[in-house]
Parts: sequence; structure tokens; C-alpha cells
Amino acid sequence: MRIIGSLLAIGFLCSCQETLPPSVHAGRYYGVDSIIRIDKLFLDTVVDTTFTYLDLTDLFNGHFDAYNSQGYWVREGELYNNKLNINVEPFTGRITIYNDSIILKASCETDQLIVQHYANLTR
Repeated sequence: MRIIGSLLAIGFLCSCQETLPPSVHAGRYYGVDSIIRIDKLFLDTVVDTTFTYLDLTDLFNGHFDAYNSQGYWVREGELYNNKLNINVEPFTGRITIYNDSIILKASCETDQLIVQHYANLTR
């Protein structure tokens, strides 16, 4: 009987914990991603645009994940001045968050190739 009472008390205490609502920035954003690929060897530039989305997940305490079906752009990134630094190799860049939109600017460079992403996404 004491065990059952203890379990009920623990369950009651756990169910009364305050849960924080997710950030107003969390959610899915849609838009167009412009991708520029520059082949250094042949000096060839290809520009492609694709419809994409980006999910921002609030990890609380000012940290976020930013990802889509292609993978992550930010893993456990800290939001500072409404900006998330892209921290997934090989890309560097930033996601800037506004009231109902985000702008993603990212690039990577190898010995043979430069790839740049520019996406303006809204809810």
C-alpha cells in the first residue's frame, strides 16, 4: 500500500510541473532557396532555385535546431540577436529570424567548388 501511495505522489508531482510554451519563432517556414555552384577549375557557374522548407525547433533556453528533409543546418544553436549560426559542416553562415520570416545565408568552399545558399522563407 505504501508503494502505491508513493507512486501516486510521484506521479502527481511530475504532472504538476510547469511546461514552457515553445518560442514564437518555432515552426515551419516555406520559400525558395537559390543555390549557386561555382566550379573553380572550369570557371563554370550554375544557379538553381528550388522550393524548400525549414523547421525551427525550440530546444528551450535559447537553443534551436534548424532542419528539413535534406538534413540539419543548425544543431543546438544558440539564438543571439535573432540570429542562429549555421554549425553543420561543411557550411558556414547564418539564419536571421524576423517576425514571420527567416533568411538563410550559407556557403562552403572546397579546392574545386564553391556552393552558396540564399533562402528567404516565410510561414
